[in-house]
Amino acid sequence: MGSIKSRIARSLVSWRIKKNYRQLAKSEVHFPVTAAEVKNVLILLPLNGLYLDSAMTLVRHLRQHFQKWHFMILDLGKIPADKLDRFQLPTPDFVAELDKNDFQLVLDLNFEHDLRIHYLIGSMKIPYRLHLQFSDSAVYNMFAQIKPDNFKSFHHVFDYLQSSFIV
Repeated sequence: MGSIKSRIARSLVSWRIKKNYRQLAKSEVHFPVTAAEVKNVLILLPLNGLYLDSAMTLVRHLRQHFQKWHFMILDLGKIPADKLDRFQLPTPDFVAELDKNDFQLVLDLNFEHDLRIHYLIGSMKIPYRLHLQFSDSAVYNMFAQIKPDNFKSFHHVFDYLQSSFIV
C-alpha cells in the first residue's frame, strides 16, 4: 500500500512542478557570482540527525562570511501536520508562504534524495540550488561533491560557496 501511495506522490510532485522546471531550465546562471546578488538563502537541514551539528557549524561560518545574506533554516521534520497534505508533502499554501521570501540560493544539506525537498525546490523559483552530490541536475545546478561514507564536516560546502559567490 505504501508503494502505491509513494508512486502517486511522485507523480503528483512531477505534475505540480513541471511548469516551474521548464522556466528554471531556461534561466542561465553563471559563476562566479557577486555575493551582493544573493539576499535570501534557504538552508534545508539534514534529515539524518548525525549531520545536524556539522550543518549548524556551516550556518555559523556562512553567517560570519556572508554577513549581508539573510538565512532561513528549515527542518522538514518539524513542519506542522496541518501544513502537510495526505502524501506528507508541504501544502501549496505552505510553499507559497515560503516562496514570499524570494530566495536566491537554496542549500540542501541532505545526501539522500527526498520527495518533499524535490517538491519545495521545484515549486519555488530559486536560481541557485546546491546539493551535496551530483544526483539530480533537473533540480539542482550546483554540486558540492561530498560523499557520506567519508564525511567529516560541511567545510567543503563553505569553500565551494566562497569560491562561487565572491564578496
